[in-house]
Amino acid sequence: MTKITLADYKPDLRHWLVSNKHLDDKDRTICAERGAIISTRTGGPQVGDFAVLTDDSVVRFSQDWGDQIQVSSVEAGSFYLSRGGRARFSGGLQPAMPKALFRLHGPLWLGRFWFFHHDHWGAHNGIDVLVPCRVFREIAPEPDIDGRDEYLE
Repeated sequence: MTKITLADYKPDLRHWLVSNKHLDDKDRTICAERGAIISTRTGGPQVGDFAVLTDDSVVRFSQDWGDQIQVSSVEAGSFYLSRGGRARFSGGLQPAMPKALFRLHGPLWLGRFWFFHHDHWGAHNGIDVLVPCRVFREIAPEPDIDGRDEYLE
């Protein structure tokens, strides 16, 4: 899989409404309600948010383990947008990283999610949408006095 870097990834929020123009009124309402929850979340990184790593690669947070969180390529897997506005990921994961290594960074970016058309669960009934998501940047950990990185302890 090709690594996506910050130079390659330039999401533009102006395209949000145009990108979701395939939605009918009911699906547009579902997208707006769930998208509002995703884009206004507070606190640390959560599933569906973006991260720019120290090597400038762009990933998305994909599995939350409390103090640690796993990421995946922006092109890997899919994010289901649930009724409560939570994102759930299906796909390949990279090793977990401490959440303490991430700081909120910059404007919202558009992230791809899916939900069931008109909220009717069934095979082949998913529709893709773009929703504004928070962006975090990985910070390099400060080495301890003894030269070890504190997050490795």
